[in-house]
Amino acid sequence: MELLIVIIVIGILATISIVAYGSVQGGARDKGTLSDLDGVASELTRYGVANGGTLSQVLAWYSPSGTNANINFSISAGGVIDVVVSGTNYCVRGYNTSGTTYKSLATAATKGSSDGACSVLTPSSAAVTASPLPANGGVVTTLAGSGTSGALNGTGTAAQFNYPTGIAIDPMSGSLYVLEANNDDVRVVTLSGVVTTFSTSLPGSPWGLAVNPSGLIYYATTFSSSIGQVTTTGASSIFAGGTYGSANGTGLAAQFSRTIDTATDNSGNIYVADLDNNLIRKITSTGVVTTLAGSGVSGSANGTGAAAQFNGPYGLSVDSSGNVYVADSGNNMIRKITSTGVVTTLAGQVTAGYANATGTAAKFSNPNNTAVDASGNVYVTDSGNNRIRMITPAGVVTTLAGSGAAGNANGTGAAATFNGLSGIVVSSSGVIYISEYATNLIRKIQ
Repeated sequence: MELLIVIIVIGILATISIVAYGSVQGGARDKGTLSDLDGVASELTRYGVANGGTLSQVLAWYSPSGTNANINFSISAGGVIDVVVSGTNYCVRGYNTSGTTYKSLATAATKGSSDGACSVLTPSSAAVTASPLPANGGVVTTLAGSGTSGALNGTGTAAQFNYPTGIAIDPMSGSLYVLEANNDDVRVVTLSGVVTTFSTSLPGSPWGLAVNPSGLIYYATTFSSSIGQVTTTGASSIFAGGTYGSANGTGLAAQFSRTIDTATDNSGNIYVADLDNNLIRKITSTGVVTTLAGSGVSGSANGTGAAAQFNGPYGLSVDSSGNVYVADSGNNMIRKITSTGVVTTLAGQVTAGYANATGTAAKFSNPNNTAVDASGNVYVTDSGNNRIRMITPAGVVTTLAGSGAAGNANGTGAAATFNGLSGIVVSSSGVIYISEYATNLIRKIQ
């Protein structure tokens, strides 16, 4: 009865509807309609206890400091639902548009409905400025691979890989393409875990790969400094480069120095992490190579085109607007490049470490790849920390999964372990797929 009165006072008719988390919290999945304030408390419990964690686990997802968190959600009739988490306690409050508290629900060991129970926690303002929800439940499983190196096709753990590095989603079938550096091939992994071989005998120690909207695969070759192409029938050839240097040009006339990853945009352009040149290169669909950003000198300067500097640029991804995200591994930063070559630092600092925070206050350790979802959230394989990190468009960094220890354990959030993180890609539905070269596994987070 008390909750029903609360809802009437708030004036949201029959339900309180949280705006799709994607629009409020930067890309997290829409969790649907919650029938009352108590539903928000239940949502916290579902993220934590129901997924094998605790409220402390929820806190690790939400809170950069790890000690408390203020999470705000817009509600459809105006105002805000505010959740405060601290230790093993949480408090849910409803606000109107002027920030006046409507009603509070709280828990210690068990949830109660007393306003006074919230007094143990510090309330936040009604502004929607809090840390984001994770993009999914953070549940890590193994999609394919036995953990032993090999070249066996099969389903799930019956299959074997040998140093899987690049990973991409086929826009036609929705299946995964996985590039194996030691087998020199491209494998196909269906979303149900069935593994087959698609293309073999790729030259030059292939590493990263991408797929364009037409289904053509482009891959980097670390030792032959070229970009290869695999057609939809599995035939491979060198598309651009093949000699060491940094010259722009068309096709084989262009030069690279140890290409490490590729990404494609919606127009079919290919972007290349030219590792030893500390450059980001661009190749049109007709093979014309130019330099998008970088001076060629190692550094961490932001700027436009040749005024910018990178230090060992590694994994790339491109959003729907043509912005390129770079795991600037030697700088421990995630950089953003607009389509006109303007380089900024989205998150991270030169000093390696592990810290969830915003922008340059956050820390990574040897981040080596990125993926971006439809809402602009960037996912990072933070290889030195053995974790998967998430960055909102505003630069807020959280940890999606990984304890920091090296391993191959499945689990939720910090219960999972990784080792040899390499490629990462996110599907249109928000499912994340990861290739791990040290464990020879393809992992899935949802």
